[in-house]
Amino acid sequence: MPRRSLLSRLRGPRAVADRPAGAAECRYLAVIMDGNGRWAKRRRLPVAAGHKAGARALRRLIERALDHQLQEVTVYSFSSENWRRPPEEVAALMELFIEQIETQVPEVQQRGVRVRFVGRRTNVPADLLARIDADGPMFVEEKALAKPEDSKPAAKAEKGGV
Repeated sequence: MPRRSLLSRLRGPRAVADRPAGAAECRYLAVIMDGNGRWAKRRRLPVAAGHKAGARALRRLIERALDHQLQEVTVYSFSSENWRRPPEEVAALMELFIEQIETQVPEVQQRGVRVRFVGRRTNVPADLLARIDADGPMFVEEKALAKPEDSKPAAKAEKGGV
């Protein structure tokens, strides 16, 4: 059986394939959400459309990670540099986070996924914080060397408990 990268396996059939003897098992995957705006601009779409397409791609990746029984997927979805984007783009991202929390988080939680948001709460809009906190503590305060205004939340989805 030819060796395939993790990414090609995640893109492959939904059924979990038998792993060849001696093959490494991936238990953890980290994703940096980057390039969604450039993807949209290349297609002459609004930047917000690129962010929404990125959210759909992330959902497909999480489904595949569940199919392949990965234990943890960390998604770095919003960096300190994102606060420097145009205000309307930041607002669209905050609304997209709210939409994803309301529609996607309950579905993956039903499949046994624990969702946590890691970062600093500073500057995060109150309505987004309310959604994050609605089902109990999903926010883990980041303890970093960065100044409070330099670190913002990133979504983290994990299978099982840590």
